[in-house]
Amino acid sequence: MAPNTFGDFIQTPGTDAFDAVHTYTVVRQTLTMYQRALATGGTPAPLPWQWNTGGNADPLHVFPHGLPDTMNAFYRRSDKALRFGDFIPSGATARIFTCRSFDIVAHETGHAILDGLKPNWILFGAPPQTGGLHEAFGDITAIFLALSQLDQVEAVIAQTKADLHAKTFLADLAEEFGLALGRPTGLRNADNDFKLSEVGTEVHAISQVFTGAIYDILADIFAFERRPQLRDDAAVLHEVAGYVCGLLLRAIMAAPASNATFADIANQMLRISATDGKPAEYRNFIRNRFTVREVVVSPTPLTEDVAAEAELAPAVQDAPGAVQNRSGCCGTMTSPEFTGAVEAIDAEIKELEKHFRGEHGKG
Repeated sequence: MAPNTFGDFIQTPGTDAFDAVHTYTVVRQTLTMYQRALATGGTPAPLPWQWNTGGNADPLHVFPHGLPDTMNAFYRRSDKALRFGDFIPSGATARIFTCRSFDIVAHETGHAILDGLKPNWILFGAPPQTGGLHEAFGDITAIFLALSQLDQVEAVIAQTKADLHAKTFLADLAEEFGLALGRPTGLRNADNDFKLSEVGTEVHAISQVFTGAIYDILADIFAFERRPQLRDDAAVLHEVAGYVCGLLLRAIMAAPASNATFADIANQMLRISATDGKPAEYRNFIRNRFTVREVVVSPTPLTEDVAAEAELAPAVQDAPGAVQNRSGCCGTMTSPEFTGAVEAIDAEIKELEKHFRGEHGKG
């Protein structure tokens, strides 16, 4: 594929060339968004992929049509790649290409970025909430990426009249894919009311608790910062989203390397927002939303300000030894390399090798 005279890659929608350009662009924009969120002195921070250690500089490979006749998409560490499926829904004639979904591409790229930051979080042996963080990060990535583009922010403001809890495409994730499954509000909806006591160990469901809390915090801070008589609403939402995006990413980086919980992230967000010198209202929004979702327990009434040094105890926690249920997750989280299947096969092979070595020794 070659650029045009002006150096641009302008392609016709619905073609293979368009799919390649669109998918690469969303992946690149996602990585750039998070690099800028961690920028110091205007210089974007490097965000290596999981395998970029010991001098390895291999890139992430992207395959827009990498899973023919497959209703899924995934990041796979062993392939150093993102692969996107295409399928024809039951009763339909038109093929759906997951690579054409802004939300799905951003979601899977989010998995790859988080795996580079916290490689133990994606493993099946981690507690259910840790798996929930991975799925939630993918969905939240799609939301923040949309809000990093001012034209999309303006569309959200126009659609919602500056109320993020009004019906909006921003909260409805992967609408076309969701409709193929009979879900009119998208594959998942970020503007939800789920609590931890309601979701069990199914990682897809758990993730919606965290995603919903972050979406509520975003909406709360935006409503607090609005000055419609003085500043354009779109400019304010664009700025607020950029801050919350960076706040969440920094909280994740400061969280434990293994077995992280929702409460770990909530407490890091409280600490960092205080260090940033943000108003007490920011901490109140964080504390209140995570309390209502049963993530943390507030020692004081929700009407009182949160102390800058507050460390909130977890509320609903994973039961000891709880096992993740990934049956409703995306292709990334159900990949054999992340579900323990590969390790189980390796263990069986080693046992067989021991057996045959023993038999050979007897001969």
